[in-house]
Amino acid sequence: MDCGANIGTSVLHFLEAYPRAHVVAIEPAPDNFALLSRNTEGLNVTLINKGVSSCAGEMTLVDTGEPFAYRLTDRQTDRQTDRQTDRQTDRQDTGYCNE
Repeated sequence: MDCGANIGTSVLHFLEAYPRAHVVAIEPAPDNFALLSRNTEGLNVTLINKGVSSCAGEMTLVDTGEPFAYRLTDRQTDRQTDRQTDRQTDRQDTGYCNE
């Protein structure tokens, strides 16, 4: 599992190192996800266009102004896109999510 897979560089490395592996690549940023999709087309990869957070719901994806650099926040800022997030199911509940 590659959380914050960006454009797929790590995914390609994992598949080269472990040719029989199946990689789950998670990337919330629309521009990065488009390149990730192209870079991993036809490979043994499951792509998820969401963020990973301690809480399921919606957070703000902030464009930092750097090439392909984004972050999730719950604050209002400039240059933002709201994205869906999923909670990592293999973690114990931290008590921070009101589910």
